[in-house]
Amino acid sequence: LKFKLFFREEKPMNDIKYLTTKELSQRWKLNPNTIEHWRTNGFGPHFIKIGRKILYSLDSIIAFERENIAQNTNIVKK
Repeated sequence: LKFKLFFREEKPMNDIKYLTTKELSQRWKLNPNTIEHWRTNGFGPHFIKIGRKILYSLDSIIAFERENIAQNTNIVKK
């Protein structure tokens, strides 16, 4: 039991949900080009690239959303 506290168990690959850029743009109601632009500038959720395919894990999307929760628009992130 103590061993499990120190090491994160990996999810089997078939249990991880991935979204394409188009699906992520639909989730956030953004133009897919915006997400592509963010990605090329190092902004946005982590992604994996397999060949020419870009995929975002649902875990990385949710983590990015949580990191960017704001109370108002006056807050400037550093």
